[in-house]
Amino acid sequence: LSPSPGRWGVPDQGKRNISQKKLDKKILDKWKRAFRVSRLHDAAHDKRAKVIRWRAYADPATRCWRCLRTLAEVKAAEPTRRVEWHAGHTGGPLEPLAAECSLCNWRDSASMTAAKRATSGGSRRF
Repeated sequence: LSPSPGRWGVPDQGKRNISQKKLDKKILDKWKRAFRVSRLHDAAHDKRAKVIRWRAYADPATRCWRCLRTLAEVKAAEPTRRVEWHAGHTGGPLEPLAAECSLCNWRDSASMTAAKRATSGGSRRF
């Protein structure tokens, strides 16, 4: 028995009709709208953040802008936690980025999310 056309993992057996292509395009467009990247973490942000992380790893004397400790000092204080460099926002979402240890970044994001949940009015988004 040959597999039926349209099953997962089976190569396309012939041309698909135009209505199927239109449906696929509608689904893809809807998916793109649903998962649109905010300006806060778009490609430009990723590019800037990568440079900041590389510079922080290249210089062992780099200090986290929140806790003012080097990565070695943070690792010594928290030996059981995985600590790495992040590029953290120094103020609002569009403020400059600075080297920040992952513990400070996660701590800040947790407190910000909790604040959003407390003031969301029950939308269940936060």
